[in-house]
Amino acid sequence: MKITVFGGTGLVGGAVADALMAAEHDVRIVSRDGERARRRFGPSADVAEADAEEGPGLEEAVQGCQGIVLSISSPREGASIGRILEAAGSVGGFEQVLLVSGCTVTEENRWFPMIREKLEAEAHVRESGIPWTILAPGWFFETLQRFVRNGRATLIGSDPNRYHFVAAADFGQIAARAFDLPEGRNRRFVVHGPEGITLKEALTRYCRLRHPEITKVGQPPTWFLRLMARLTRKEMLGYALDLMGYFKKVGELGDPSETNALFGAPSTTLEVWARGKE
Repeated sequence: MKITVFGGTGLVGGAVADALMAAEHDVRIVSRDGERARRRFGPSADVAEADAEEGPGLEEAVQGCQGIVLSISSPREGASIGRILEAAGSVGGFEQVLLVSGCTVTEENRWFPMIREKLEAEAHVRESGIPWTILAPGWFFETLQRFVRNGRATLIGSDPNRYHFVAAADFGQIAARAFDLPEGRNRRFVVHGPEGITLKEALTRYCRLRHPEITKVGQPPTWFLRLMARLTRKEMLGYALDLMGYFKKVGELGDPSETNALFGAPSTTLEVWARGKE
């Protein structure tokens, strides 16, 4: 099957593309930056330049393909997914579409803007007329790297919830299997990793293995960070505060038992993943 991957240069989409290639699928990487995609996958990679937010290049990006992977993170994700699927409908001939969503994407959480966009994306997929699979992961180990900057490890606020982190490579293998198993079509699957740990514990263990020079995880109070965001007009800091506040409120949701039974449970632990980065 020829599969076109939207978001193939991203953290999750790249892992899915790698797994699809390892499973001997013919893969096309769709990116707004074709050179970045070729640096990631090599000069001979099948790369299409397209912009899901603005629309140009979408029909060309899906032409000649039978499968689509949608791994897009955007404030306008819902509309972007709608445009891609409209282009796919115009071209025709698709056998499956796979959407990367999230385990906390529920109607009860529609109040949060990111969830509202993902709910719209899921609706577009279900209504597309193409057999679909939705994978709903939680936290990825790879996100821990983003909390380390300039020799410091910092978390925004405190969160007592436990999360089953999953390795992007394990998730990619599940996505690849979804294209080979008809039983996975027209179903939504929650994806959790093997161990439930708090964000602070995960970051502490990550630093112990990858950044032993960092001996403490900083947790500045939320009120101070919100003040700094207002004074410095740093929109990304404000968004990060809202996002971390959301996860603290809702925690981790979903039951991965059906996923594990059909595709196999993710087995990579934090220690194995971190050592694999060496």
